[in-house]
Amino acid sequence: MTASQHDAEESGDHVPGLDEWTPAEAPVGTGGRAQWAPGRGTGPSWWVIYGDARHGPVTVTLDDGQTPPIVFFEPLWICEWISPWQPAQVTVGEQSFRAFANPVHY
Repeated sequence: MTASQHDAEESGDHVPGLDEWTPAEAPVGTGGRAQWAPGRGTGPSWWVIYGDARHGPVTVTLDDGQTPPIVFFEPLWICEWISPWQPAQVTVGEQSFRAFANPVHY
């Protein structure tokens, strides 16, 4: 966004359409996860998982005990790492789940 676009929105001269802007209070949804170079492999790959940070504290622990850093872009949390395939235990508030648990899919 340019300074003039920002000024136009601030003054009310321009009202963004629903396809242009998502309010911060909108739900993030269930989150997502991805792997670079998907498929079975023996080498390391890039992994990312993200979700809504408004549901409580977030922790991600890999099966090998590593705890990759978590970055917050409120309301999103994002966690990425490079490693061979391994499940990750993810806890957001009082909910926990296993990400990348099935090697057939990754």
